Amino acid sequence: MKNISNLDDLLSLNNQIIKSRKNYFTGIGLTLLGTAIITIGTLINPEHDSIMLATMTAGVVIALIGLVKLCMPSNRLIYAGTGEQLKKIDIYYDSEYDGAMIENIHDCTFDKLKKLAHSRGSKKLATVYSTPSGKIRIAQIFNFVPYEYEPKTEPMVIIA
Repeated sequence: MKNISNLDDLLSLNNQIIKSRKNYFTGIGLTLLGTAIITIGTLINPEHDSIMLATMTAGVVIALIGLVKLCMPSNRLIYAGTGEQLKKIDIYYDSEYDGAMIENIHDCTFDKLKKLAHSRGSKKLATVYSTPSGKIRIAQIFNFVPYEYEPKTEPMVIIA
């Protein structure tokens, strides 16, 4: 097999693509707020059990939302040239559309790309990262080899 570089390696080594870091302050803040509401709920007079139950339930829900925000990955890829977020599109298609797929990637005609798409069982995969304005497109085509997709082409970087 040819020694073809991988799209993920290109994205990690390219100094124009920035992987934005996750902001932990929201998750920590919600968890602390939920804990504070639970504590306030325990201080409420037991005669007002419905208010106590409501505040403690709200506190638990808010704390759980905070914990989920802390655990969820949220790294985004940002193109440094424009500050726009790169969106990933996976397009599965059949071999007969190889030439049209490469041509449409270069022309940035995503409507045509999506028309070429077929089911996930297709033998070809085109992975395209693009900004909403179309200033940059990074794409690579993969062939299905039993149990995985292997790169067929070098990553294509098209800067408008």
